[in-house]
Amino acid sequence: MIQSEGLLDNASAQGSFLLDGLRELWRAHPETITDVRGVGLMIGIELRTPELAELVQLRAFERGLLVLECGESSIRVSPPLVITRDQAAAALKILAEVFGAVA
Repeated sequence: MIQSEGLLDNASAQGSFLLDGLRELWRAHPETITDVRGVGLMIGIELRTPELAELVQLRAFERGLLVLECGESSIRVSPPLVITRDQAAAALKILAEVFGAVA
């Protein structure tokens, strides 16, 4: 299924798209975001404080995006392998709103 449906290629393409967009958010919000890292669709965003990680998780959830706190002050973005470009763009839009609001 993973091969026949092209899910690995999709994970790579959408993961790169998300990482590029998140790195743009990092440049726009260095007071909030301290690192963006990941491989494929397993992506972590390191924030300045644990409180910010909790707040970002909550604000994203309120807007319909599920991200999870992980580690001391990070959130994890790990969408399904079938995510589309439009869905990835919607996630970036929501995160941009959240980071703009908490900055």
